[in-house]
Amino acid sequence: MVVALVLALVQGVAPSVFDSAVLGGIQQGVYPGAVLVVGRRDTILFAKGYGHLMWSPASPAVSVDSTIWDVASLTKVVATTPALMLLVEQGKVVLDTPVVRYLPDFNGPGTSGITVRHLLTHTSGLRATLPLREAPDSAAALRMVLTTVPISQPGTRMVYSDLNAILLGEIVRHVSGQTLDA
Repeated sequence: MVVALVLALVQGVAPSVFDSAVLGGIQQGVYPGAVLVVGRRDTILFAKGYGHLMWSPASPAVSVDSTIWDVASLTKVVATTPALMLLVEQGKVVLDTPVVRYLPDFNGPGTSGITVRHLLTHTSGLRATLPLREAPDSAAALRMVLTTVPISQPGTRMVYSDLNAILLGEIVRHVSGQTLDA
């Protein structure tokens, strides 16, 4: 649906087409509210909020300017991966290079063969997650990730792992000098 909406806008279709598409999702119970922003380069072509934050009509209405969304794992595809791939494009990161080259503290048993590509494809051999909420602060949580021991050989199986995304974010930070939330 999103691709069709973007193509429609680029091809000059009236923005009212978006209204019916997004409101249709709300009426069908797919989501209680949404913000649709379409842009091209440095120009916003269309921006509008629809519906409410929660299913109750008494909940606040969605606003383009002030609604904060928890995008959770979407950050992997809208922030971490694009930032990393820009560094790849610039020749600052090589996908088949071991992670330890970019993160020297990621040097525990079994980690030397883990490459950036393994992190991107969830074939690093790292476990799915760690109890990071138990860490007293973000530095301690990062130490937990950097010192984790793989549960399988890199490249032998796929396990969706939040640890991969954390390490990719750290690679971006170390190589670019900027955090993902900068």
